Amino acid sequence: MPENPAMPATDTLWVHRDHGLDSAPDDAPAPPWLQNARLLGQWHCPATSLSSALEVALSDLAGETVPPGLFPWGAFGAQTQGLTGQHWAELHLCHWHVSNGQVSLLPPDWPAPDVLQRLWQELAAFVASDGLQLTPAPGGHALVSGECLRDLPTAALDQVMGRPVADFLPSSNRLKRLQNELQMWFYTHPALQGFGRPINSVWFCGTGALTPGLQRMCRQIAWSAGQAPAAGEQWLWASDTQASLWHIDGASVWQKAWRRLQPLTWPHTAHELD
Repeated sequence: MPENPAMPATDTLWVHRDHGLDSAPDDAPAPPWLQNARLLGQWHCPATSLSSALEVALSDLAGETVPPGLFPWGAFGAQTQGLTGQHWAELHLCHWHVSNGQVSLLPPDWPAPDVLQRLWQELAAFVASDGLQLTPAPGGHALVSGECLRDLPTAALDQVMGRPVADFLPSSNRLKRLQNELQMWFYTHPALQGFGRPINSVWFCGTGALTPGLQRMCRQIAWSAGQAPAAGEQWLWASDTQASLWHIDGASVWQKAWRRLQPLTWPHTAHELD
């Protein structure tokens, strides 16, 4: 495996992430684009880790050691929006599904935008009694700050999605109690009735302190939404437990599209890709 590199501060890092797509089928052939791309680094983390492979990779590329569950997405989002406050986290609305005595986290069915806006307003008032400041953020989540989030490890949403939540719950008794109270509140909320997978809980993640190195790394990210990165750029493909950094040299648009649809984990070495 090649040595994982540091990212030059001037480079743009295209990031594409998927949940649960850790490998291609065993009989899938290696696509032609591998002839024109260079594998620069690979990262793996167990499914039981609080951090996702993406967070591990970004920490390494920033040249920093970040403890599990403390990649500061919340603090970076707050800084981007110009928010004041300390000890930030992301708060995601979710659906907790009960089956065979286990509770798994799933994406919910979303209400209409105006209903969701009112829901955020009500949630902000609800969590304020626990000393939490809540601000809705782009992308369908909110940013929260409060003293109870200081140095509190929280599991990345990518790690928990589709899995039982029991092993990923935060150690904070205050947050556990708040989650329980919110579950009862969601259950009786008139705007959330009649959905197949209604919003019935929240997930806290993205806690941790934003260091200068992590701030620079986060500012270099361009989130891929289907567009193909230009030749000569670097592309980080990440699922919940694996991440690979590739340099796109002369790969065609078709080859790049194939890559997005078919994440690969063939054990190529550095000299095989040069």
